Amino acid sequence: MGQATAISGAGTLFKRGNGATPTELFTTLAQCLKISWDGPTKQTIETTNQDSGQYRSYIAGWRDAGEIKLTVNFTLASHFIIWGDFNSDVTHNYQIVLPDTGNTTFQAAAHITNMPLTAPVDDRVTYDITLKLTGVPTLTS
Repeated sequence: MGQATAISGAGTLFKRGNGATPTELFTTLAQCLKISWDGPTKQTIETTNQDSGQYRSYIAGWRDAGEIKLTVNFTLASHFIIWGDFNSDVTHNYQIVLPDTGNTTFQAAAHITNMPLTAPVDDRVTYDITLKLTGVPTLTS
């Protein structure tokens, strides 16, 4: 039996770019508790017609890069960054950096579309942030 090559999610970072050119700098958004990307999807366009036989037929349509969802501890510093991005119409670059040996990095442009605050009586205050990706995400390692 081979050795497992899985990596722990602990240490995964979520970063925001500053938009600078030619070299964009990325800053870690502090205290992320959970980072998830629902992944890309592809639309299908039905092409079924009278000559299709007994099965429907489809062609590929538009692709959608999906959404990233974050749960973060509320901090005033993070709030100002998130709130500023939410209220801006500027597209920002974001990264998910995995804690593997190659620091595998997913990067995509996105807009913050949702940022509800949760303040339970018996737990910490958090944001559940949703980012809508735009364009093609990239992967580097």
